[in-house]
Parts: sequence; C-alpha cells; structure tokens
Amino acid sequence: MVLKLFSVSGTIKKRLLCIVLLVALVVVLFSLLLDNSQNKKKDRKLIENFKPLDTNSPAPFDPEIIPNFVGNKNNKDAEKSTLHVESEKHNVEPERNIPPRFLKKPTTEKSKSSRVPVNVAETIEFKGPSNKEQQEIVNAFLHAWRAYEKYAWGKDELHPLSKSGGTWFNCGLTILDSLDTMWIMNLKDEFAKGRKWVAESLRFNHPHVQLFEIVIRALGGLLSAYHFSGDAIFAEKARDLGNKLMPCVKAGLIPCRFADLSNPKSNRIGDHSTAEVGTIQLEFRDLARVFEDKSYEDPVNNIMRRLGSADKFDGLASANVNSQGEYQRSATVGAGASIDSYYEYLVKMWLQGGKTENDLKKDYITFVGGMKRHLLKYTKPGNLAFVGSLNGFHGSFRSEMEHLACFLPGTMALGVMKANMPKDHLDIAAQLTETCYQMYVKQPTGLSPEVVYMNTDPGSSRDFGQSAGPAYNIQRPEAIESIYYMYKATKDKKYRDMGWKIFKAFEKYTKLSEGYDSIDNVYDSTNPGHRNKMETFYLAETLKYLYLLFDDNDELPLDKWVFNTEAHPLPVYKPDFWDSIGK
Repeated sequence: MVLKLFSVSGTIKKRLLCIVLLVALVVVLFSLLLDNSQNKKKDRKLIENFKPLDTNSPAPFDPEIIPNFVGNKNNKDAEKSTLHVESEKHNVEPERNIPPRFLKKPTTEKSKSSRVPVNVAETIEFKGPSNKEQQEIVNAFLHAWRAYEKYAWGKDELHPLSKSGGTWFNCGLTILDSLDTMWIMNLKDEFAKGRKWVAESLRFNHPHVQLFEIVIRALGGLLSAYHFSGDAIFAEKARDLGNKLMPCVKAGLIPCRFADLSNPKSNRIGDHSTAEVGTIQLEFRDLARVFEDKSYEDPVNNIMRRLGSADKFDGLASANVNSQGEYQRSATVGAGASIDSYYEYLVKMWLQGGKTENDLKKDYITFVGGMKRHLLKYTKPGNLAFVGSLNGFHGSFRSEMEHLACFLPGTMALGVMKANMPKDHLDIAAQLTETCYQMYVKQPTGLSPEVVYMNTDPGSSRDFGQSAGPAYNIQRPEAIESIYYMYKATKDKKYRDMGWKIFKAFEKYTKLSEGYDSIDNVYDSTNPGHRNKMETFYLAETLKYLYLLFDDNDELPLDKWVFNTEAHPLPVYKPDFWDSIGK
C-alpha cells in the first residue's frame, strides 16, 4: 500500500510539473505578443508626431552631431539614399515645401537630430601652381604657414620675432583666414590639418569680438572653405558663429560694434565706422542662402538700405555713423580707413544677388561721381591721380592717399567688367593703380607706407612727400588686389610685372628665417625695423591675390565668384534664388 501511494504521488508531481511548464510557456508567448503590440502603437505615435524642423529660426549648433559628410558627387548620392531609407522607416514622405535636409531624423544613442546645409556645395578642384611665379608664391605661403604651425598653432596670429602666438578673438584666425588660400593652391595636406582643428577645437566663445573683423575673417573664411571643399563642417561652424552674432547684427538700425560670443545678446555700443557697418552683408547673405534662411539676410540688407538713405555729401559718406544710421558730418570724407569697404560692398552685393538690387548700383555710381568732383586730384609734376579726403562734409581737402584707398581702382575695374559701369571708370582705375604702384617703388624698400603725402603745388619737384603719418608696412593687400583686377580687365602683362616687383620687395624686407613680419619704416632700407606680427590677411589676401594674378587657367571666374573684403570667394547667385525656393 505504501509503495502504491508513493507511485501515485510521483505521477501527480510529474503532471503538476508539466502544467507549470505549459503555463510558463503561455505567459512568455502572451508577453511577446503584448510587447509587439505596444511597439506598433509607439511607431504609430512617432508617425503622428513627426514634424519637420522649424526653418524660420536658426538652430543652435551642437559640435557632437556634425555629420561626416563631404559634398562631392558620390557622397551626395549616399546622402540621398540615407534620406530615403530614413523616410521609409517611418512611412513618411518628405513634405515638398521643406528641403529634405531639414527633415527631423530619429534620435539614436550616437546621434541627435541635426540640420545640415540645404545648398550642398560640390567640391571645386584647383590644379595648383602652373608656373614658376605661382610656385614661388606657394613657397612663400608655406614659409609663413610652417612658422605659424610651429609656434602659434590654434592661436589667432603669429609673433615671429618672439616665436609665439597671439590671441585676439581666440578662434584660430590664421587658420580660418588661410583655408581657402590653401585649397586654391592645392595644399591639401595643410588644408586637412586645418580642417581637423576646425572640427575638433574651434569654439566661438570669446566675450569681446569686433563684429566687422570676425565676420570678414572667420565667417567669410568658413563659408569659402565650405563652397570649395563641400565639407559640411565648415558650414555648421559658420552657422554657429552667425547665430551668436545675430543679436548684435539686429541690435538696432545699425549693428553693435562688439559682440560677446560667450553670452550672445544685443550689445548696443554707440557710434562706429561706416565701413564696419557696411561690410558684413556679403557674408550673412551667403550664410542665408547656404541654409535657405532669410533671417540671416534681411537684417543686413536693412542696414545697407539705411546707409543708402542717410544724408551724404554729394553721394559721399563720412567715416562715422551714429546709432540711428546718420553720418557724422564733421567726420572724414574719403575712400580710406573707416569708409573704404562700404563702397566696395555696394558693387559686390549687386553682383552677388544677381544684378537686381539696383539701389546698390545707383548708390555706387553716385559715389563715383562725388569722388571725381571732390576727391580725385593729380600730383605735380608727374600728374599722378590720387584720391584724397575732406575734413568733414564741407571741410578742407587733405592732399594724401591712404594705402587702404588702393582698393578703389580694383573695385572700379570689377564694376566695368561685371557690372556694366561706365567705361571711364576703367580709365580712372588704371591711373589710380599706377599711383598705388608708384607708392611702392618710389620708396627705398620698395614697400608703401600707410599714407603718402601728395604734392599738388605747380612748383613741386617730386610727386610724393614723406608723410608725417605712419611709415610702417603691414603687408596690406589693397594695391595687389587692384593690380589683380586690372590684369583681369586688360590682360596687360605690365600688371603682372608690377605685382612681381612688389612680391620681391616683400620677400626681401619682410621675410624672416621663420615666417614673415611687418616693418616699421619703409623709408629706411638699411634698418627698416620689425613689428613682431604676421597679419592673417597676408596669407588670406596678399598672397592669394598674387597667386591669382599669375593664374593662366581662370580658375576663379569673376562672373561666378565675388571676393569679400578679406579675399574670401563667395558664389554669385541667380536673381530668382529666393523665389525659386518659395521664400
């Protein structure tokens, strides 16, 4: 009996075990079915809540979410394929009125939602030096670059005598200013190192930056590097900077002069120069087109309209403008410091926008007329043309020419070539370019000072007097810039000869064993002195214009590119750009 009961008990235990296992299996299957049902509900909710990103205001920049994307043809196809797959995952077709690159993508552990440029730049290839002159200029650039790499990497400027770096805006200005020069010279290894620093180390967080300077150098340099290389990292960094500067740009009728990048906000600081107010437009307009976001463009266009509508002296602006956009009538009237690039941007904005903004062209032509009547004079005995200045709207004439004013003949030549300006502008441009060249070769060092006094008295025995002003030379680009444009306009070989002679003077008096330096006194060829500073624009502008002066292949056609005032090429857009995208 005992054995029988034990046997029955064992059978019951086996049956109970089977029942438990069966129940457990049912529970597992039910759990899986329930989880699948919940996932489907989540997918439906994701589809219902899916919205494109807001394109009306710039998105903040997050350096951790930059896509590893270079906009060449192969990668563009890959990008389109990725977009198609992402759309299929959520069963959502991109809205036709929203650019595909602005659509939100699902967040993953490694990547958050991000926007990349709408107008993806294709890689623009340059062949590199094609003659001995270009090769020597490339060698000069590399001599400057190697010293910067060695002693000042990541700093804004090189101090070549002390072999150290200097900080101005703490954003590696020499790198940003040199990127497009390296690309044009086909220095891909050096460009790649600069690109790596931009991607890994560039941060815009300095509490006190000058709006004009950081826009023309950093924003312009990043945008140009983007248009040449197609690498989205440059556009994203440009947008980061642009976003941080916008409160300053939109501060009032004119922008504030200084911005705090560590705490972006409106920063009203009184009056400042006309050139600073009127020389930020090309860069922000290009940024707006790269991201198809007019909030970058409208404020700078309004600033230019205000400058155009303010009272002038026979079409001539003064050097200072107040917070209401009114010119200070007692300030200098001329084409040099604090005024120069405002006139330059009148022409270049008109070209950049497709030759439709006729108020810009009208203001420029009016300026040239006033300049001819009040500022254009001739020396004695050589009859050299120069552009002087007035001490206010109705003040006395100053018989001197600033080196900065040597930009003007280049702008006038460009206007004739590409903006259908009156033909006599080219004649004046040729005369002024000759004067700027003579400002170099008449000096013992072959280098021009900042200002040259012009003799206009009939009894004068020489055209130039030694200026009481600054005698230094900081390797400025304006004379070379105009020589470049005059060569493009005429193909006259004499302009190449002019440029080469000036380059050789730079090589003789500003080149050190490592890097280049500004000199103190152009009138002393024995002991010109040094200033312990290699300006970023020597690499960005002076050497770039020299290199392009000897370009036999027209690699940067002026009907497709316009140079900002720091010589960063930006594309010319079609006149219907905004209409074509419905904005």
